[in-house]
Amino acid sequence: MNKSFAVLALLLAASSLAQTEKRTKATGKQLKTLFVEGDSRAARLARDLLPHRTCFQLSTDETKADGVLTIDQQEGTWTDGAQNVGLLGFLRDKRGKVLWRARQYIQDDSSGQGTVMAVGALLKNLKTAACGKAK
Repeated sequence: MNKSFAVLALLLAASSLAQTEKRTKATGKQLKTLFVEGDSRAARLARDLLPHRTCFQLSTDETKADGVLTIDQQEGTWTDGAQNVGLLGFLRDKRGKVLWRARQYIQDDSSGQGTVMAVGALLKNLKTAACGKAK
C-alpha cells in the first residue's frame, strides 16, 4: 500500500513540475521590470534570482514596475510523511491582468533545498514563457 502511495506521489510530483496553466502574453519586450510581491522564503529567493534567471529586472517599487510577480508558498506533508513545498506563481500587468501562472511541487527537507529548487524551476518556466527559450 505504501508503495502505491509513493508511486502516486512521484507521478503527481513529476506531472506538476512547473506546470504552466496559462501561457503568457507578455514578453521581455513588453515588461522590463517586475516587482516581486510577498515575504515568504520563495518570494525572497525570487527577488535574488529574477535578474539572473530571466530577462526581467527587479523593481523595488511596485508603482514603478511594469508588472508584479506573486509567488505563494505552501508547505505540507505527503501521505508517506515526506515534506513538500508547493509554489504558485502569477505574473500580472499594471492593470492586474494575469499574464502567466504556473505551479510547482517538490519534496523538501529540513534544509529547505526544495524551496530553492521550486523557485528555480518556476523562474525557468517564466523565462521560457516570457523571454524565449530557457537554457
